[in-house]
Amino acid sequence: MLFFLILFFFLYFFFLVRKCVDGFSKMVLTIYGTFWAISLIGTQFNIQGLHTPHDTTLLICVLGILCFYLGFISVPIPSAVLVRYNSDLLKQSIESIITNKVFKIIVCVSAVYIISQDVLLINAIFVDKVLMGGNARGTLWDEESLYNPILRFLIPNFFSWLIPIVKGLFCYSLFYKRDRFTIVMLLLLFGFTALDVGRIGFIKAIMPLIAVIGLFQFYKGKIYILKAQKRLFFAIMSLVFVFIFVISTIRNSSNDFVSAMNDGWNATIEQVVSYSIGPTVAFDHQINSPTFHNFVGEDGRGSISLWPLMTPYFRLQTPYRGINPNFVEFRDFTEKEKVDVGLPFNWNGLYTWNLNFYSDAGIVGIILLNFLFGFFMRYTIKLTYRHQTVYSYILCTIVVMYVIMSPMKLNDYYVIDPVFIFVLLFLSYKNRTRNHILAR
Repeated sequence: MLFFLILFFFLYFFFLVRKCVDGFSKMVLTIYGTFWAISLIGTQFNIQGLHTPHDTTLLICVLGILCFYLGFISVPIPSAVLVRYNSDLLKQSIESIITNKVFKIIVCVSAVYIISQDVLLINAIFVDKVLMGGNARGTLWDEESLYNPILRFLIPNFFSWLIPIVKGLFCYSLFYKRDRFTIVMLLLLFGFTALDVGRIGFIKAIMPLIAVIGLFQFYKGKIYILKAQKRLFFAIMSLVFVFIFVISTIRNSSNDFVSAMNDGWNATIEQVVSYSIGPTVAFDHQINSPTFHNFVGEDGRGSISLWPLMTPYFRLQTPYRGINPNFVEFRDFTEKEKVDVGLPFNWNGLYTWNLNFYSDAGIVGIILLNFLFGFFMRYTIKLTYRHQTVYSYILCTIVVMYVIMSPMKLNDYYVIDPVFIFVLLFLSYKNRTRNHILAR
């Protein structure tokens, strides 16, 4: 199986990726394929004691990669679209939002509010000592949460769309603005991620840099990054690593922070490795587990992967008929039921996005939903090339995060997200005419 995987990814990188003409598409496929290559090939070496998945599980993942690629290339980007693309117009559109006074006020107020909630968490762990570091994860949604109930309302209804916008604008601002407002956006993003003592969120906060580089720094097949941008990139990556280390220290310790530094460092290094490979091993465990099949099954018919789109259908039925809205059951099972993947600790939550797809329709779900996400990824890239608006750019950065995170999990989303995406599409189409006029 190791030889097969190496051969597959060799063909993927040297033949399939090269079929794309534009640099941004090549960049997305390369990063997507690299993460999957590490995730699948790494399972063959029993790193840190991780179990070796069944060959059939690895073939399912390979099938998913191929279907994603087919969906991706099914959206052609004509050379005329690439010729008309003007990165300066896209920059103007992005900066029109960043410099908007109302938007700045919203972000500044949100940052202050989020930091005030972070202070509550810090006090609970290190000052009042009413919350153990290892139990801090998940305190956001507990019935007896230490946070204000308003926050739990704001996350799905306000921050669910504000944070993705700020991520895209922050990463652009890192390379092209670097002003005080950039720092405010950084505080908002990192402060928001720290609320539930998570770690992946810090990486997701800078993931739109992929779109920034692909849209503005890619020329004739090469990436051009200035020395100042390189230094800034490594600085922000170092900051992300520091935040991950701090969170790991909190989550792997009691409330004595100093004595837990060594444990936090060991946990950080261990989890960087295990998070790259563990989700594939965990996916193998679940699809071969009678317990999982009895509780969740594989007949969700889209109600797990596409649940925000189907929720209105469920809500309009009294009682519910037809498809069962079993996303909540799926989420509770995968987050609360821990499985053995060979590590010293049990695993939960991260199962690659294929577990969602498999639970919706088995192998058919793997084929159709990987194809759908590949199609949507290339569509948003094409949309950004054609419309050159901040709205298409934000939409593109959102989909990039789903795609790059696919070897770990399908990113969480909310009922309001389809409305948010529709609004971005509408505004992008509405503003494209003005950009086309400016381009003449």
